[in-house]
Amino acid sequence: MDTDALRSNTMRQGVTQLNVSHFPNVDIKLTHDDYKGEDKKRKINHNERMAMLSDEIRILESGVAVLKTRGLPPSLMLQKDPVLLPAVEEHAGLLHAIQVQQLRVAKMQSALSQCQVFNDLLPL
Repeated sequence: MDTDALRSNTMRQGVTQLNVSHFPNVDIKLTHDDYKGEDKKRKINHNERMAMLSDEIRILESGVAVLKTRGLPPSLMLQKDPVLLPAVEEHAGLLHAIQVQQLRVAKMQSALSQCQVFNDLLPL
C-alpha cells in the first residue's frame, strides 16, 4: 500500500487503528490478541498424529490395491483385490443360492405339470 492509502496508523495501548483513505467510513481495529494464533502453532498430540497417520496409511493401501489390479481383466481384478474379495465371495454365494432356488422351483413346476397331464388322461 502507498502512503496515500493510509491516513493514520497509530499504536495505542496494544490496539492498531487503521484509517483507509479510499474507505473513510471504515475503521479497522486489530488487537494483539488477533495475532496470537498466527505466531505460535499448537503441536498436535499423539492421538491426533496417530489418527492422521492411520488415515494416510488407509489411503496409501487403497492406492497400492488399485495399482496392483490395474490392467487385469475384471474377473481377475475382483479376485486379486483384498478389499473387494469378501464382497465377491458373498456375491458368489448369493448367486449360487438363487440358482439353487430357481432350479427347485423349476423341478416343482415340472412335477406339477406332469400331475395335471396325468389327471387329464385319467379323470376320476
